Formats: sequence, structure tokens, C-alpha cells
Amino acid sequence: MERRTIPIDGMDCTSCEQAVTTALTNVEGVRRADADHETDEVEVVVGDEADDETLADAIHAAGFDPA
Repeated sequence: MERRTIPIDGMDCTSCEQAVTTALTNVEGVRRADADHETDEVEVVVGDEADDETLADAIHAAGFDPA
């Protein structure tokens, strides 16, 4: 497993954090996701199954852009 920090543009509130967290935790291989709108980052713990493109797609699906 690997811990990654992904910068995200556009998170303004806890609802934004929840949308990103939910989208990422639904990705196969994501063990944990913790978004923080104050730092504009999400920290994820992932296995080998989750690649960068899949994570970015999930963030886009939640309505945000990885920076």
C-alpha cells in the first residue's frame, strides 16, 4: 500500500470534502481517503489496483479537478 497526497482545485467546504472522499473510496484499491478543503488536498491510501488516471477520473466525477 502507498500513501499519496493529491492537490485538488475547487473544494470550498465540508460537503466538497465528502464528495471527493466518497468518490475515491468507491474506487477499487482505495483503502482510505481524507479530503481537506482548507489545504486543497486529499490524502489517499491505495493498493496497486488504483492508478493515477483512475483516481483523477473519480475526482473529476465528483466535480473537481486534481491540480
